[in-house]
Order: sequence, then C-alpha cells, then structure tokens
Amino acid sequence: METINERVQKVLKASSLTQSEFAEKIGIKQGSLSLICSGKSGIGDRTIADICRVFGVDLIWLRTGVGEMFKQKTREEALAEIFARAQIDDDDRSRLLRAIAQLPDEYLPIFVKGLEKICKILSEDK
Repeated sequence: METINERVQKVLKASSLTQSEFAEKIGIKQGSLSLICSGKSGIGDRTIADICRVFGVDLIWLRTGVGEMFKQKTREEALAEIFARAQIDDDDRSRLLRAIAQLPDEYLPIFVKGLEKICKILSEDK
C-alpha cells in the first residue's frame, strides 16, 4: 500500500518543481521535504493542508490514496489559476486572456472556431 510520503513525492513530481521550489511554496525547508519524501519523517496536518491548497490536491487522496490526485476545479477556479500564474500585466498574452474571460459563454464556440482557423493559417505559413 502506498504511503502518504509516496503520495507527496507524486505531487512533487507532478508539479515539475524542484524540492526547494516546492518546499518554499508550502512554507517548509527543502530538507524537511526531502525527509518527508524519503519516508524518514512524518507529515503534519498543516503541511498536508498547505499541499492541498497550493497545488489543488484532493485531501482525501493525499491522506488515503483513494480517488484522484487533483480535485476537480470549476471553470472559474481554473481560469483564476491561469490568471494568477500569468501574473497579468499589459502584455499581449494578458490582454488576450482578459478579452477571452469577458466573452459571454454563447460566443466562446464562435471564438474558438475563429482562433482554430487563425492557428491553421499561421501554421501553414511556416
């Protein structure tokens, strides 16, 4: 049976972060994370909660291994995460994301079809 320490290691791998980066995001030292991942140390409730909050991990999965690693996000949660990671400023990507976010739902299929056509044309030009 897989341990919670092994599941933390899976979350670390899925994050594509180094141990130092991962540890910093959840407020612990890299050495502590290393001990947790190796099974040489237990993991406290606060660290478990922080991993779930920061990385969107399902609490039940992390504690027991039952279910899926990541909890299902609502559309709004997924968009909020994208915006937060993009650290929106006034570059082209940020303006595009803001414009898409403001589109009414009924216009999204039309927008996607148009964008797919543009991408196809651009890829043919290469």
